[in-house]
Amino acid sequence: MDACVLLGDVVGSRDLSNRAVFGTSLEAACRSVDEAFADAVIAPATPLKGVDEVGVVLEDWRVVYGVVRRFYEAVHPVRVRFAAATGDIDVGVESGRVPAMDGPAFHRADEMLASVADAGLLFDLAVSESTLDRAIADEVNLLLRWRAGLTERQAEYIRAYERRGTQAAAATDLGVTQQAVSNELRDVGWPFVDRIERRLERTLEEYADAT
Repeated sequence: MDACVLLGDVVGSRDLSNRAVFGTSLEAACRSVDEAFADAVIAPATPLKGVDEVGVVLEDWRVVYGVVRRFYEAVHPVRVRFAAATGDIDVGVESGRVPAMDGPAFHRADEMLASVADAGLLFDLAVSESTLDRAIADEVNLLLRWRAGLTERQAEYIRAYERRGTQAAAATDLGVTQQAVSNELRDVGWPFVDRIERRLERTLEEYADAT
């Protein structure tokens, strides 16, 4: 079976002050991914090796950035390195479970994840055209680095705005004024980042259609 394997490695997992609490957050992130991308998920997102890693198998790899972004939103400020690779899965397909699966796509993603760590990056992608894969991965790395640098307050304001869709609704949820939300989003450069993320989503759509 051809699919996209997305593997994640929690940065500094051994140094987490409360692994049990983080484990709860990671499990919630997995459920959120499965619900939001149900049409694209073949094997549900699953914590691996306790809370050190996470994995999910996707039928449609074009949603990969959306999946990664949802993980980042859910476990902030903890960072996770990710590697996404398309290819064959020839073991455990019928199980529908990431831990039971294996194959070239898993091997490729696992090797890439090690390279991501060695290079000090947060993401890599291997789909078809290596040059385009690298360009997309570099863009994702910049976006993830920006998200990782947000304070908890900034991340909370962005989550509220993304969830509700308007500054007024986000302000109501947060118990602040609309101007406060507007100022916070402007100060972190959110309007610009939002445009870049939307352009990235179009790029992934067009790339997938062409392969």
